[in-house]
Amino acid sequence: MQVRNKSIHKIAVSLNRKMESILRRNMRLKNSLRTTYSYFNQALKNDMNYEVNEEVNRCFECDVSNLKILLNKQGVHNFPKWLS
Repeated sequence: MQVRNKSIHKIAVSLNRKMESILRRNMRLKNSLRTTYSYFNQALKNDMNYEVNEEVNRCFECDVSNLKILLNKQGVHNFPKWLS
C-alpha cells in the first residue's frame, strides 16, 4: 500500500504490532481502525487515463504558465510537480 505520510504509517504499524492480540479478538475494532487509517493515509489513486490527462493539460497549459510566471515574480521557485 502506498501512503501519504510515512511517519504515520510507521506509527500505525508499531501500534498494530503492540495491539495485535487485542485486535485479533475484536475484528470489528480492527476493521474500523483500518478503514479510518486508510481514509487518512492511503495514497490517492490516479484513475485518469492518458488521453484525458493530456486533454486536461492542453486546456490549462496557458493558465499554468501564467501561474508559474506570477509565482516567479513573487520569489517562489520551488514548484510542485504539476507546475513544473
